[in-house]
Amino acid sequence: MFRTIALMIMAVFAASAMPGQARIFGEWNTLDLSDPQARTSNGAGSAFSFACLSKDCLYSVESRKPCTERQKFAAVVSSKAGRASLSLMCHIVDDHYILLAWNVDLRTMFVGDYIEFTIPAAGGVPEILRFSLDGANDAVSWVINRKNRPAGDELEDKIM
Repeated sequence: MFRTIALMIMAVFAASAMPGQARIFGEWNTLDLSDPQARTSNGAGSAFSFACLSKDCLYSVESRKPCTERQKFAAVVSSKAGRASLSLMCHIVDDHYILLAWNVDLRTMFVGDYIEFTIPAAGGVPEILRFSLDGANDAVSWVINRKNRPAGDELEDKIM
C-alpha cells in the first residue's frame, strides 16, 4: 500500500497540472486530482509532501540519501514548536527515495518559518532536510477539505 502511495505522489507532481487544478499557498503547491496533494521543495532538490489517498492521509519526504526498500527508521522533526521523533519507511521510485510518515499530524510542528527533518544516514552523518512552512497550514487544510468534499461538489471552484 505505501509503495502505491509513493508512486502516486511522484506521478502526480511529475505530470503537468491542468487549469483549475492547482492552488498555490506561499511556498506550497497543491493539486486537486482524484487524490488531493500538497508539496513544497527546497533548493537541494528534496521535497516535503502531504497527500490524502482514499481514506488515509500521510506526509512524505523525498531524500537524496539512499535507503533500502521498506527500511524503517526513526527521524527527528523540528521547528520553532519544538522537536519530535517520527517513524519513516523508505520506498524507492525511479531512483527517488521517498520516506513516508503515517499516523502522524505534523501541523502541530507548523510554527515558524521552517520545518527540519534529521534523518539517519550510513556512516553516521545525518541528512538534514529543511523546508519552508510559508503556506503549509493553508495547503494541508485545503487538501483535507478537498478529501472530505462530496463527489461532484464544485462550488468552491465556481466561487474562486
